[in-house]
Amino acid sequence: NSGITLVENPTLKLFYNDDGSVNYDEVRAMVLEQIASTTPEGLTADDLHVTYYAASSLTGLKHDWVDIEGSSRYPAMSSGEQRIKISYDGNEFYYGTEVEFTVNVEVGRDDSRLEFCENPTIKLVYNDDLSIDYSAAYQAIFNLLETKEPEDITLDDLTIEYYASVLASHEWMPLEGGKGSGVNIALTFPGISEGTQTIRVSYAGDKTHNPTSVTAEVTVLGRPEVNVEQNDGPYNVSFVFADAENYDYDSTARAIYDAVVASNDQGLGYEDFTIEYNASKAGSALPVFMPLDCNDIRYNKLTDGTWTIRFSWNGTAAYKDGYFDVEVTVTDSREASAVVLKDGAEITYNMDASVMEQA
Repeated sequence: NSGITLVENPTLKLFYNDDGSVNYDEVRAMVLEQIASTTPEGLTADDLHVTYYAASSLTGLKHDWVDIEGSSRYPAMSSGEQRIKISYDGNEFYYGTEVEFTVNVEVGRDDSRLEFCENPTIKLVYNDDLSIDYSAAYQAIFNLLETKEPEDITLDDLTIEYYASVLASHEWMPLEGGKGSGVNIALTFPGISEGTQTIRVSYAGDKTHNPTSVTAEVTVLGRPEVNVEQNDGPYNVSFVFADAENYDYDSTARAIYDAVVASNDQGLGYEDFTIEYNASKAGSALPVFMPLDCNDIRYNKLTDGTWTIRFSWNGTAAYKDGYFDVEVTVTDSREASAVVLKDGAEITYNMDASVMEQA
């Protein structure tokens, strides 16, 4: 006995590893069970050499019989209609032979499905050093998937990328960004930022489910701006004095703050603001903001007059940095000193200073 009798309309099912790749050893092991109605007594899958008629990976024109795993020039066998050849050597019980037939190769897995919710939006989370918490970003995107089939898909099962751009070049990148590939190999793409971003979520599949992917435009929110509500102007502030001759610049800055700032929506206090004045001299092309106690001869010293005052603040994990400028009039409220002589008073100048003091 040397023959194999095929079932009518033979079908070959693919089998898979845990990572979703085809397990060709298992496909080969199950060939007889799936396509043969009768086989020579004692013939097992280990006795078989299974090949398929493959088209060249390069041109698709050249064909040859290759192992179902494929080779450097031919792809591995995939689903669809394929020509299969089974051969085996003879032994004392049966003759060697080969059988060639056309078979429908089935995918052998259920379809997977991923779908985003409507108007998908995430908010970036920042660390204390103002770097983005990318782990939180991946989790936030995963949470936007309202449909996940199979239902037990986890974040670790998915590849999440965004369509990054730099210097008019684009490439799919992890949320952290990274080095480009191919024609972009010399480029480094930035991490994801706020705005509308194209996000792709891919599932490689597993033993029972096919690969799939979904792409969506996702609104990515960053930290909020600080909105400062100002008191009604104009702003007039008197210098605060440390003593009879010197200004107390810290207290003067606080007086300016109290005159200008009514409130803000992020809970900043006076100590969170830096208050400076435009100290640039006439003819300067750009403003130069300096602390109120600036004593550098290259810049104007803060004196009586109307000045551009800048309020600025550093960003945190909760809000962005920023600034605003206002015009503030600062005055020295001390009365001018004066020496008034009595009517008819006379002073005679003497070179002796002690005599003059008595006068």
